[in-house]
Amino acid sequence: MVLKFKYLSEDGRLESYQNYTIAQNSSLSNSIVVTSTDPNAHNYKYCLEFLCYNYKNVPKTQYISPILEYSQEGIEFAIPANLTQYKGHVDMQLTGYSPDDNKIVFKSINKSAKAFDVEGSLNVLESDIANTPNILTEFFDELAFYRNTRDELAQTVRQETEEKLAVAAQRVEAVVQEVNAATQEIETNVNTTFQEINDNVNAFTQQIDQKISRVNVSVDSLSKQVADITNSSKQGIINTAESAKQELSEIVDSIKQDFATIRGEIAETVKKEIIDSVQGIIQGDVFYKITFRINGEVIKSYTVREGVKVQQPEFTLPNGCEVVEGWYDMSQDRLWDFDEDGVVNDVVLTLNYMSAGIGMSAAGKIKDFANLTGDIYLPDYYNGKRVTHTENTVTNLSDGVNLHFGYNLTYYLGILSAGSQVKNLYFPKDSKMRNRANGIYTDKAEVGLVSFIFTPRDTKTLYIQSDCQELGVYAISHNPNLTKIVIPPTVTSLGSYCITNTGITTITIPASVTYCNTGAFYNNVNLQSIYIEGDMSEIITSASFVDRTQTTMTRPTLYVRPEHYQKYINRKLHNYYTINVMSKEYLDANYSAKEE
Repeated sequence: MVLKFKYLSEDGRLESYQNYTIAQNSSLSNSIVVTSTDPNAHNYKYCLEFLCYNYKNVPKTQYISPILEYSQEGIEFAIPANLTQYKGHVDMQLTGYSPDDNKIVFKSINKSAKAFDVEGSLNVLESDIANTPNILTEFFDELAFYRNTRDELAQTVRQETEEKLAVAAQRVEAVVQEVNAATQEIETNVNTTFQEINDNVNAFTQQIDQKISRVNVSVDSLSKQVADITNSSKQGIINTAESAKQELSEIVDSIKQDFATIRGEIAETVKKEIIDSVQGIIQGDVFYKITFRINGEVIKSYTVREGVKVQQPEFTLPNGCEVVEGWYDMSQDRLWDFDEDGVVNDVVLTLNYMSAGIGMSAAGKIKDFANLTGDIYLPDYYNGKRVTHTENTVTNLSDGVNLHFGYNLTYYLGILSAGSQVKNLYFPKDSKMRNRANGIYTDKAEVGLVSFIFTPRDTKTLYIQSDCQELGVYAISHNPNLTKIVIPPTVTSLGSYCITNTGITTITIPASVTYCNTGAFYNNVNLQSIYIEGDMSEIITSASFVDRTQTTMTRPTLYVRPEHYQKYINRKLHNYYTINVMSKEYLDANYSAKEE
């Protein structure tokens, strides 16, 4: 089978497949023609598969051709127009099938092609087929990984938002309760004052009514006394008395009206004074929020007045754990005294505890795991000091355990380098670390960069997050079942022993890497080939990629770009590594592209 293409675009842009010209027939500028020297080629069925990428190396379009026949001219295929719009590169695979049972006879693949010339035979050995990568499988694996990452990030944002809303709602409710209590107090005081005013007004009214009654009695008595006087005189006296009675009644009504007005004015004045007084009390008070958390989970949170002493909440520890000293205000590195300490600012109290049996050194470093199994919890403080380190060598660390870190532990190489297959690490969700689907990374907002620090020991295929900038020390280690690692083009730094004791056979280092520490790839006994996309001739040494598990130290073969090859030779790196040039079979003796 002969596939020959020539890339004509000079600006590096894959404008369309019309830029490829078939060597056998230059007039077919928008077609692919595949010919074969195999006399049985016309007996097979064929299928072409394409993946087109943009300039950011993101797959954009996937296309699978219909079943193709081998005609007199060979396999002829017209390129669909919708595959010609993206920049970047294209992955192409030709698959041959037996027409009798539809079994795959061969696969031919060329990845990341910008200019390529592939030659081979249709009679590919069947044993080679299993080791030939399938671009569609890889594409869908990566696509599923990106979708999972997106869903995971969305879930994290949603959960953090819900927690913030819940905290805000609690604070609002606390303030509302305070205002309601103050309002109730105001209403009680106002009602009491109004009742006192009403009682006084009613008593005064009764006194006035009694006086009026006495006046009426006096008038009636006077009427009886003048009964014997002449009618004219009698009538005059009666008229005078009635006039006096009417005048007195009008005076009493006026007094009542004036008193009602005065009572209303007094009531409003008293009410305003009470409200002003209560508002002054409320405005003078200061409220703070206190939060209790265990291993990053908030178990209780509420608002209190300044200076109030609080009680510790009820809580349940994980199995096998014990409290160490108590609750800490981690912003002050201070143990909280519930009998003496009052709340004078917003404060978060964290329970300090650990798995019973863990051995600590006199300096407060973790040194012995007592062969504990299952889930093991590490403390934040010991004897009043932060627990920030493990010993360089820890003892009695069992295989298959899950280690739960606190907030303060920042140096834990004694754990990662112990050779033990720790199943997984867990950090509090509000710490500087982020648990993602494929491992643990630092939070860029907290530490300034995204560093990959740990992959679960049962991982077999690892696609490192596309925003990762650094592979940390022992980040990928002691996992012989891990056979594939994909490093994204955002990584710039490879830490010491970042990939150690895995089962990988080959790996590609992207051109973005500008720093490579000693022993970056260490004791990977199956590692045969390293493909280096950029120029690492100045940053790698004889100790960068080594295997010391054998009697004789071994190193993998390095595949480098043609334009970088001489630099590796000048630095005499070929004295330590076998150095080959990528696609050497398509270059001349000077590592320039062969002429068509």
